[in-house]
Amino acid sequence: MSNFIKLYSEEKPQRLLIKLPFFLYIQTETDIANIFIQIFDCLCYMHQEGICHRDLNPNNIMIADNFQIKIIDFSVSKWFKINEASTAMWTPTGTPAYKAPEIYQGGAYQEPVDMWAAGVILYECLSGKKPFIITKQ
Repeated sequence: MSNFIKLYSEEKPQRLLIKLPFFLYIQTETDIANIFIQIFDCLCYMHQEGICHRDLNPNNIMIADNFQIKIIDFSVSKWFKINEASTAMWTPTGTPAYKAPEIYQGGAYQEPVDMWAAGVILYECLSGKKPFIITKQ
């Protein structure tokens, strides 16, 4: 039972969440579509609120038994909006296979890096492999 945790809430105190990696539990393209609609909705909401996750990867997405997703691990997330003005981020962070190119380039980057990571995860869900091979230099 190591792939499950319990989520406690007022509505359903015993709901089980499937843990890592979430896409092993997806069976159809319709499931993938429904899950990714939720992921992109979550990212849009986070970005509207001024938060960039900066480490979106399959290990940071959990899925409930009813296919409701939860994005977790905001340890390297950052507020990028201050008084409605966007500020650039500079710290190179995130899981290598899901990092956007601008993070690797070492310059400033913005919240679209989360959308890049979501696209990499979507590719991985559909094809069963990562779109890029990361080699150590």
